Amino acid sequence: MMDDLFDGFRRRHGREPDAPTRTRLQGRATFDDPSCQARARSLDELLATWRRRAIAVTDRPTVDNLLATAQAAARNRSAVTGLDRPPRRGGPGRGRRAPAPASGAATSWPKPAAT
Repeated sequence: MMDDLFDGFRRRHGREPDAPTRTRLQGRATFDDPSCQARARSLDELLATWRRRAIAVTDRPTVDNLLATAQAAARNRSAVTGLDRPPRRGGPGRGRRAPAPASGAATSWPKPAAT
C-alpha cells in the first residue's frame, strides 16, 4: 500500500516525495491498511487473555486471590465513598458563584453588565 501511495505521488507531482511528505504518506498507509491495525476484541476476550497470561507468570491460586482482593476492595470503596453513583449534572463547581470581595476590597473581576 505504501508503494502505491509513493507511486501515485510521483505520477501526480513528477518528483520524489520529500521527508515530511514521506512521513505523511507512511502514516496514511499505516492508518488505511487494515492489516496494520489491531483486531477489536471484546472485554470478555481481553479479560480471559490477561488471566491466562497472569496464571502463566504466577499460578492460579495467586491470580484468584488477587482478583478476589481487588473485587472486595472495589465493593468496599464504592460502599464507603459512593463512587458507584453517577456524577452530578453539570460537573463539580457548576452553578456556584465566586465569593463577594470584602467591602472596599479591590477585585480583578469585571463587574457584570446591568440587565
